[in-house]
Amino acid sequence: MLDIEWVVEHLCQDYSRRVFQEIEHPKEDGTIKFAKRCIRSDETVLDVGCGPGYLTSLLAQFGHSARGIDVSEKMIDLARRDYLADNVEFYVADASLLTDKDLEAVNVVFLCHVLGFFEDPRRFLELLARNVDSVLIEVPDFDSTTLNLFRQRLGSELMFRTRGYVNEFDRDEMSFLLEASQLSVQESEFRHGVQRYWCVSR
Repeated sequence: MLDIEWVVEHLCQDYSRRVFQEIEHPKEDGTIKFAKRCIRSDETVLDVGCGPGYLTSLLAQFGHSARGIDVSEKMIDLARRDYLADNVEFYVADASLLTDKDLEAVNVVFLCHVLGFFEDPRRFLELLARNVDSVLIEVPDFDSTTLNLFRQRLGSELMFRTRGYVNEFDRDEMSFLLEASQLSVQESEFRHGVQRYWCVSR
């Protein structure tokens, strides 16, 4: 019974992708507005887990330039086909293998629904805190439904584990994780089932 809400929610979310073009999808609107407020026009942005590249192309418009990375060659091929530009680049890369050197020319790192895939998110965020000026993070909001609390108490699968997530975060866990990673939250919002954070390095 606890899974019914999750199944219906995601069927509706998947169907919405058929109804709305990516450029006009209401769910992306909040992400875009939040990023636009936080990125300066002189900054270089790294979009981790960029997928087909639409958001990366917008980040380049907000800042000076953007680079998108993804482990999927298919996604990078689509991104290069549709969104390659003078100030936008795309590469096949595994973000968990990034080094200090890889981040030398980066000012801002954008993590949109990718943090939950990291086995050790604290280690990755600590790498970012040492090397970049700011980090934009969007993750599912565990606290947006009380059914997650029921699942957790019963030891059931949580909402996004079936979609490959290794970790899910409630708001307290995100607060602790960011603090432990030496990232200071400048702005946050909790809307439409997501948590968003703009963090700067301490």
